Amino acid sequence: MTPERWQQIEALFYRALEAPAAEREQFVEREGGDDSGLIAEVRSLLGAEKGAATAIESRVRNAVVTVVEDGEARQRRIGPYRLVERLGRGGMGSVFLAVRDDSEFQKQVAIKLVRPGADNTVVLARFRRERQILAQLEHPNIARLLDGGTSEDGHPYIVMEFVDGLRINEYCAKHQLGLRQRLELFLQVCSAVEYAHANFVIHRDIKPGNILVDGAGTPRLLDFGISKVVLPTAVPEDPNTALTQGLQLCTPDYASPEQVRSEAVGPASDVFSLGVVLYELVTGQLPHKIEEYTPRGMEEAICERPAPAPSTVAPVGDDLDTIVLRALEKDAVRRYPTVSRLADDIRLYLARQPIWARPRTPGYVASLFVRRHPVPVAAGLALFVALTLAVVVIARQSAEARQNEREVRRLANLLVTEVHDAIRDLPGAAKARQRLLETSITYLDQVAKRASGDVDVQRELALAWQRTAELQGYVLGTNLGQSRQALESYRKALAHLDASLSMRRDQPKAQLDRIALLRHVGDVLSYNNSAREAMEAFGRAFALAEQWRAGHALDFEWRRELGELAIAAARVSRLLNDNPASLEYASEAVSLYREMVKERAGDGEIERSLANALSAYGMSKARLGKNAEAAASFKEAVGILEAWAAREPGNRANTRNLMLAYSHVGDLAAEEKRDDEARAAFGRMASIAEALHTADGADHRAVSDYGIALMRLGQVTEGPRKLEVFERSKGALEAALRTNPKNMQALTNLSNVELRMGDAQEARGDMAGARRHWRAAVETADRVLELDAWQASPQRLLLRAAKKLAEDAAARKHRGDALEAMQRPLQIAQVALRPDAPPKTAGRLTIVPQVYGALRDIHLRLGERDEALRWQERTETAWRDVAKLPGFTEQNRQEMQKSIAAFPGK
Repeated sequence: MTPERWQQIEALFYRALEAPAAEREQFVEREGGDDSGLIAEVRSLLGAEKGAATAIESRVRNAVVTVVEDGEARQRRIGPYRLVERLGRGGMGSVFLAVRDDSEFQKQVAIKLVRPGADNTVVLARFRRERQILAQLEHPNIARLLDGGTSEDGHPYIVMEFVDGLRINEYCAKHQLGLRQRLELFLQVCSAVEYAHANFVIHRDIKPGNILVDGAGTPRLLDFGISKVVLPTAVPEDPNTALTQGLQLCTPDYASPEQVRSEAVGPASDVFSLGVVLYELVTGQLPHKIEEYTPRGMEEAICERPAPAPSTVAPVGDDLDTIVLRALEKDAVRRYPTVSRLADDIRLYLARQPIWARPRTPGYVASLFVRRHPVPVAAGLALFVALTLAVVVIARQSAEARQNEREVRRLANLLVTEVHDAIRDLPGAAKARQRLLETSITYLDQVAKRASGDVDVQRELALAWQRTAELQGYVLGTNLGQSRQALESYRKALAHLDASLSMRRDQPKAQLDRIALLRHVGDVLSYNNSAREAMEAFGRAFALAEQWRAGHALDFEWRRELGELAIAAARVSRLLNDNPASLEYASEAVSLYREMVKERAGDGEIERSLANALSAYGMSKARLGKNAEAAASFKEAVGILEAWAAREPGNRANTRNLMLAYSHVGDLAAEEKRDDEARAAFGRMASIAEALHTADGADHRAVSDYGIALMRLGQVTEGPRKLEVFERSKGALEAALRTNPKNMQALTNLSNVELRMGDAQEARGDMAGARRHWRAAVETADRVLELDAWQASPQRLLLRAAKKLAEDAAARKHRGDALEAMQRPLQIAQVALRPDAPPKTAGRLTIVPQVYGALRDIHLRLGERDEALRWQERTETAWRDVAKLPGFTEQNRQEMQKSIAAFPGK
């Protein structure tokens, strides 16, 4: 068969696939005309007499092999490479073992060739896409691209690293690997897939045949021929091709439900395929048996029939059952959202730690503890009972006799320092911390009443009250949402610390603790009452540091605290729309932590602090319109935090920081309309937030974080699920506000959720529902502005929601309602221009031309052109005034130009 003949057969075959199945034979006979050979070849490819996909696949492959074999003799050399033997074949062509034997050097490689005659645009586009993908992937568990090009007779080729190895399942069987060894091998595969996803590549054909393990025991992921790049600059994939050539776009036994149903695929699709591979490695069997390789047969087996638990086939425990079945969920939403989450649970399983996919009940956690520590458990229990009895005795003696003051003080410190620190980051610790709180406050008040002039007593009391405040309401740690009580406890801590320093000034640790206390006070204030008051607290802290620096060298701990203080000041400066100051603080933090990382390489706390500083720097850059620099900073932060999450999967503080880092990545992607990337980032954020919330539902911060994460995910969710995600977000944020009704962050995000729910209802045509949510958005934003009238985010949310209400009223010819809706935004603009308003910056005053421009638009909708022109003139004047202020960004300039050009016919 000549290549030209194959091209003719192939063209008719693909055209026939586009016709309804019942009409394909007639179509082939009609189009084939008098060419009986052509008709016979295409009918054999279609396999209509058997209706089986396997027959089609087999005949297609046989035809390809025939053509390649015909052309092979003509292509014994591809550039400097000499073909040796065929290693395998697939939908686009074959892979050959080859050697480079020119005068430069000799090296074995694998060469992938497009089959002769397969020069249709679809195959060539896929081949080019595979080359692009491989060129950007550099990972120890991914076969590397070495070369590529086009042969002398015009056939494209790819030269890859030759992996001399066995399929992963065959390797495990041959070497008789145990369960732990198999899972550790599988984790390396997860690392490769996770890396591909981080580079926005979905593999779509993960199976043992594409995972080879070399002689050193290192698995390599191969064949990105049908992978998908989820970036706007990627080679587009023809959706019609994806449907009509489904046999070439997946391997049925390892395909996800989304692939079988020809739906859009994301990272969760690869998670499912990895789940199938994991099931096979653990049990030696596939999780589903496909009776017939027809569309209906595959859908029934993969999309409908539940997979049996691995423990029904092989001796594995409940946790591994849970992990595998979670990866194999039919609904992608219920599956592990990312490969990293699947890998995290496998690592936890291997460490006999509680896995995230399973509710962490006390009995479950305790049983794993016993399994990890079978011998010490009995002794530990006895020690716990003895300590409990000792505590009771001490407490009783102190209460009855009002003596042994030192023992009472030691007990209080034991409760709020050692015990508190031991359980602070454990999942489910919030309720236990509440009990500690109640007990410790009782004893601390007793000690404070009888506090002597002892320097050490004052220091201990300061530390104890600090720990109590953190437990009550430190917003950046696990807390009980009691912000007002926390500020009072911080006040007591500062008073005791000042008393101690008044007795003895030369206390470096006490001076440093004072700065840390002021930072914590500022953090709590910024989230609850006033960002300006928070900056005043930070200013006091910086002044104390400068006083100390004047006479002392700053050691490592001092620099660490200054870095944390700079990060906090950068965050609150953003709240105040002082973006240049925010960037200055963030830059200082990054510089400090980079120096400290060099001094203490491998120090997890310092590296995580660097990641937080990089996130702060990225947010500041994004505010100033420097998105490329912001993206690079966010990417570095995510890399650091992901590495530490892999090393310490149970560290809640690191896990939360990783969640926040993904939120920054998603925010930037959403702003730049890179929706697929935004969905991936927000999906990862939401999955982490859900795990933290599930692990400790009493943690106020975790509840709020979960609501915020769902809000972000809802923004980029499409279809009917958008409202469902927003409803869940609203529920979580309202739960957080029941604990602390003045949490400005939760209120601001709730306003945002209400606004977006209104927009979603509008898209569905439910205007009554839309108006209800828009009104709620205005009311909720107003609650924030009652606490702090200068907060920029709630100002803009209120304006957007009010404008929506006004536009709706104008469309219904309700002029009075439309203008009434805009009264509150107009008041905000007027207040911003008052003489007693905060220092004038562009960030604070852009609300003024934004409000004026909105009023212009409403009058235009009402048909009142003259009034609209008056507001247009005020808009232009206000923008020109704002442009003269410090902090005016390129984004502001673009918004100004767009607004000035918005008036039609002017």
